[in-house]
This record gives sequence, C-alpha cells and structure tokens, in this order.
Amino acid sequence: MNQEELDRLLAEWQKRLRLQDWDVKAKIVRARDLDSFDRSAQVSWTFNSRTALIKIMDPIDYPHNCEWPNDLEESLVHELLHLHFAGISDSLHDNDWRDGVIEQALTSIDLALVEAKRGNGHEVESEMAKVPQHLIPLSNMTVISPETSEHEAQGCI
Repeated sequence: MNQEELDRLLAEWQKRLRLQDWDVKAKIVRARDLDSFDRSAQVSWTFNSRTALIKIMDPIDYPHNCEWPNDLEESLVHELLHLHFAGISDSLHDNDWRDGVIEQALTSIDLALVEAKRGNGHEVESEMAKVPQHLIPLSNMTVISPETSEHEAQGCI
C-alpha cells in the first residue's frame, strides 16, 4: 500500500465511521517512528481542535512470525475508532484494565467492519468463539496489559 491508497482508505473510513468533522492525517512510517516497539499503529489527537495523526507501521517492518498477517486497513479503522472515545480517554486517568477492555472492543469492531466491507465471513475456530461475548466472564478474556505486548496479544511471538 502506498500513501495515495492510504489517503483514499482514510477518506472512505472517515465517512463510514462518521468522523468527517475531524481533520485526520495518516501516514505509513517505519517501526522506529512509532512510540512503542509493540504497536503496528498509533493515533495521537487534540480533542478540542478535532485533529489527529495516525501512524501505521510500514509492512516491511512487521514481524514475519505472526499467526495473523498485518492488515493496514484494519489498523487504520482501529485507530480511527479511538477518535470516538477521545473525549472519554482524555478525561479519565490512566487505567490499564479499562484501556485493555477498550482495546479489545475496538479490535473486535474494526475486524467486523473490515470483514463486512470485504464480504468475508470469519470462520469460528473455537467453541469459546461461539459464546456471546456478554456471557464470557472477564477472567476468561486476555486483556492487553503493560506486561502483554500488542504483538503477543495478536499471536505474534
């Protein structure tokens, strides 16, 4: 994917997610340009001016030993979804548990949206995946914490 394709996807997803009131820029960057080694993308924003910058890791830097391939469109959608929670995130103090739950929710939503756009069905791989999410106790969920990198949570070694 090049910058022109990323800009096209950004415009499409801003409209789909009703984020046209935000001035969002997105760019593909090398891993060293991200704030943390365990991220494939990140977003920074200024809520009052509704401006945001999304950085997405260049596929050349993505670990090759991951169970799931890097999907730039999914990363873009995930970071855009953060903007819907920007006001809440800015007003609350750091809470690792809450942040982990929000990350899990956003990951589920971004995957569903991208798959729906592409017309892909997602095959159920385990019995647990068939259980409605609201019936699964939090103790059975893997919450991303400071000790669990995003790559570990995504099946990367």
